[in-house]
Amino acid sequence: MDAPTEHTNHIRRFTTDMATGVDELARLGYPALILQRMLVDHGAVEAARRLVLDPKPSYGLWGLRELNRPGASVEMWVLLPWYEPLCSTSRFGSGRNASCDCSTSMSTANVASSSRA
Repeated sequence: MDAPTEHTNHIRRFTTDMATGVDELARLGYPALILQRMLVDHGAVEAARRLVLDPKPSYGLWGLRELNRPGASVEMWVLLPWYEPLCSTSRFGSGRNASCDCSTSMSTANVASSSRA
């Protein structure tokens, strides 16, 4: 598979996984309305980049902390090794929240299991 196709596949996976993650958050009792709006307005990678680079913790991160599920946050998802091609300091910048490329997907099952650990 050539590099552009592989990158497109990473973006597609990240986008799908973010949508699945939003559904999982709703099942946990957190509707993630701001994240949903950001996904529509900016796409998954750019939404993740904006959340990660914002100097203030997101409402979602605080809400998930209250639910004892910080591992289900976008801030944690971008650290997953399979998103490294999309989410790196070269793509997201550096600093407190450096992480994701703006293009985008994530495995909710893996995030859910990692947040239980």
